[in-house]
Amino acid sequence: MAEIKSKYELKSPEVQEVMNKPSHFFINWGNLLIIISISFSIFLINKIQIKNYDRLLATIISEQMILDQGVLVIKLNLAPKDQYPSGLETQITFLGDKSLDIGTITGTIDSFWNQEQNAYISWKTKLDKTRQLRLNNNQVIVPANGMNVSLKITTSKEDIIESMIKKLIKR
Repeated sequence: MAEIKSKYELKSPEVQEVMNKPSHFFINWGNLLIIISISFSIFLINKIQIKNYDRLLATIISEQMILDQGVLVIKLNLAPKDQYPSGLETQITFLGDKSLDIGTITGTIDSFWNQEQNAYISWKTKLDKTRQLRLNNNQVIVPANGMNVSLKITTSKEDIIESMIKKLIKR
């Protein structure tokens, strides 16, 4: 015991002075501050939501304009794997010759039904002041029967962390 005591007593006065000083604030609380900042960052990141989409090709079979609403009835080229409830956000891309993108417009699904091995969607959107369909590139389009479109249906929204955990569990 005397040997251990003598080891510590042999330290120089400068070392004794440094060891007797209280440590700085960041040394005492640094780990806690780092943990709090990481936790806050994870909380903020989790507020961001990822949207899951289904993409389908379809053909317009009829259209009508009702007051300030545009309603399109669309026949899907392939039967979807899911039923789509009304109110889902949907983006329609109008396809021109050689499937080139003319422009897109956003709306919601009004109804979804199956009839004679075909699937149909009734889709609503707001018209502009002149009661016309205006695409995202400000081009006015008049939908016609037989026009090909691509649907991008928002099927769900999930938090980033929830999505990451699901992907980890699948592996």
